[in-house]
Amino acid sequence: MMKKFTFFMALLFCLINAGPLWAQASLREIPLQQQVEASNLIIEGKVISQKSFWDLASKNIYTSNTIEVFKVFKGEESIEYVDVVTLGGVVGLTAQISSHSLQLAIGRRGVFMLNPTNKLGYTQKMANKRYEAYSGIQGFYKYNMRANTANNVFNSYKDIEKGFYNHLESLTKQKIIKVKQNAAVSLKSKKNTSGLAVTIANISPTSIVAGEKAILTITGSGFGTTAGTIGFPNADDGGATLTSELLAPDDSPAPIPIASQIINWNDTTIEVEVPTEAGTGPVSVFHSSNGMQASSSQTLTVTHAELNVVSAGTAYQVQHVNDNGSGGYTWEMFTDFFNDTEHPGAKAAFESALDSWRCETKVNWTVSGVATTVDVIGVDGDIPPDGRLDADGTNVVRFDNGSELEAGVLGRCTSWYSGCSTGGTPNANWFVSEIDVVFDDATDWYFGSGFPSFSQYDFHSVALHELGHAHQLGHVIDDSPQLDNSNDVMIYALQNSEQQRVLSTENIAGGNSVHDRSTTIVPCGGTSVMSDSTICNLSVEEDELNNAITLYPNPAKNQFHIYKASFINLEKAVIYDISGRLISEHDLSNPSNTKTIKMQNASKGIYFVNIHSDFAMITKKMVLD
Repeated sequence: MMKKFTFFMALLFCLINAGPLWAQASLREIPLQQQVEASNLIIEGKVISQKSFWDLASKNIYTSNTIEVFKVFKGEESIEYVDVVTLGGVVGLTAQISSHSLQLAIGRRGVFMLNPTNKLGYTQKMANKRYEAYSGIQGFYKYNMRANTANNVFNSYKDIEKGFYNHLESLTKQKIIKVKQNAAVSLKSKKNTSGLAVTIANISPTSIVAGEKAILTITGSGFGTTAGTIGFPNADDGGATLTSELLAPDDSPAPIPIASQIINWNDTTIEVEVPTEAGTGPVSVFHSSNGMQASSSQTLTVTHAELNVVSAGTAYQVQHVNDNGSGGYTWEMFTDFFNDTEHPGAKAAFESALDSWRCETKVNWTVSGVATTVDVIGVDGDIPPDGRLDADGTNVVRFDNGSELEAGVLGRCTSWYSGCSTGGTPNANWFVSEIDVVFDDATDWYFGSGFPSFSQYDFHSVALHELGHAHQLGHVIDDSPQLDNSNDVMIYALQNSEQQRVLSTENIAGGNSVHDRSTTIVPCGGTSVMSDSTICNLSVEEDELNNAITLYPNPAKNQFHIYKASFINLEKAVIYDISGRLISEHDLSNPSNTKTIKMQNASKGIYFVNIHSDFAMITKKMVLD
């Protein structure tokens, strides 16, 4: 994916051989030199095991990732294994997902920028020294072995051995210490010519939703009869790496997608559920016995991604519930955020971003009329013996305290989930039991209606993105122009001084998909479904258009009608299915007050009708039965 930058920054890139100054959706770039200077230990290694645990206060879940060390670029010489602690994980029937935090997988290789940490659970004992990544997700340079690159969310360094190693040496002023051979690096350039070539003839469909259990069918030849590995472009880094890659038969690739998501695998056909992490781009297949690879000539378009809880080898969809007894969730602002004193303008910007989601998807979110004194990001109350968190926490909105957020993090949404087994089986249902959002207090935020200066970050855009995560949506790869934005609100990247304040049809479709599940399914005993919000603070123009338009009948069968008041001038209606796929577009510019829309070839289900006038656009839901 092309990373957009100004001419000035392009010139600077050429001069200093560094990435452009830009921001990941809720991240500010921390340059490699700063990472090197601020890190106590820099190693090359591979994740070989993981274990999640509660912290001492039972507020947050962490995961200990044991790293096999191959090389030391800075720090202790005689070290073979370390434990890198990351935020989030699953313990029993409670799960935690924190946006823009480092998430590792067994088999993942790369370079880690580390500092000692004191995070330790009640019973969690670690045999190795404990570290955390400086600058969080930015502090891990993940290898794409086939492309021979080292990548974080901002930069990609070519030629791991001759380029990246030498660059690190020049910054650390220390000779590389080789602890053990990294076989993967020596394998990266070797082409396995044994066996028949792997070829991909077709992928279907070519537009899909990630994390929704949607099945992609890959046809071709030479796949083998034993399941190998499938690599999707990684939406968290814009496709710089794959979700998984296999270098050799004895290699241990990252399990994304996990084994249970591979529905069928034979020599000519693969059926796979597209995982949450997948983004738009070609799909790669790796043969299990010879490591041979093929990439599709077709592009798989991932319209949106839904978050999953992965527990006991299964990826589960998640949903909202009636958390507050009034049909949804109540956001509570910490005192200085509520009083708008720390960063004046933040409260109104957050409420405006929240209203954008609420108006489009009817997610039942309200903002408390009083401040909260809860100043901690973490679950509220004790963890019960069964490990399932009750849905009665405080959903806090606030600025961070000191260095609470890692260097470079602009904002973070943390979702906690509770699970329950279903029908006496190992399967579980998972629902959102608490949500917290925190923003960096030291950032130069912009709150106005114009555009931020070059050094500023648009608070409304970051809030809209984080609330997308609260809506249980993941990242996408999409840099095409979207309405008033440069690209999609849920894209992994947002440039500094840029605004992303308008939800796309794909964003809305994703939010509606989660909301429809949340309003119809009771996930566990003691819970009830979310209800539609009746609050929507539309602009005057949108409110006028909304009140002037009626769709009927609804539900419909083969056709429906759009009725407009006589004083409204309409332009067009654009219809999408629940996955965000374009179905049809209709001209509404004729003077008639009623337009008939035929849907004979459409399947039963939920559709979204975007109605454009000469001054506004609204979305209405239509059901075909």
